[in-house]
Amino acid sequence: KLTLEILKLWHGLQKRFKGKIDLSQAVALNDIKAQLSKLVYPGFVRETPAAWLKELPRYLKAIEMRLEKLPGQVQKDRVWSIELAGLWAQYQARADKHAQEGKRDPELALYRWWMEEYRVSLFAQQLGTKMPVSDKRLSKQWSQVDG
Repeated sequence: KLTLEILKLWHGLQKRFKGKIDLSQAVALNDIKAQLSKLVYPGFVRETPAAWLKELPRYLKAIEMRLEKLPGQVQKDRVWSIELAGLWAQYQARADKHAQEGKRDPELALYRWWMEEYRVSLFAQQLGTKMPVSDKRLSKQWSQVDG
């Protein structure tokens, strides 16, 4: 049932990318497409920890809300997209390093999901977050990640 809900929301979002795209929204739309590819992909049900899998519908609804607000806040969204891209690049570099070393770091895994919560706090505050999250809290969590 949860998987079906996730796939329906995901499919609805995919439909929104068909047709003409406003170039002023390109940065945000690319960020959203990248986010979607990291949330829903072949094997996501098996690979996503259960505690976070149940949060996916909220993350997908936050993306819907972001898309609805986007025309009225393109500049603000662009700034946030650039910030989020930097956070993701930092995470991905460390995740790749850990994978090469065969290292599993629960703090890094937690950081990954905190980034999704941070997105909710930026783009869809009314949905609420699982825990208090901010750029400062993310930075503090990053300091817990194993080098």
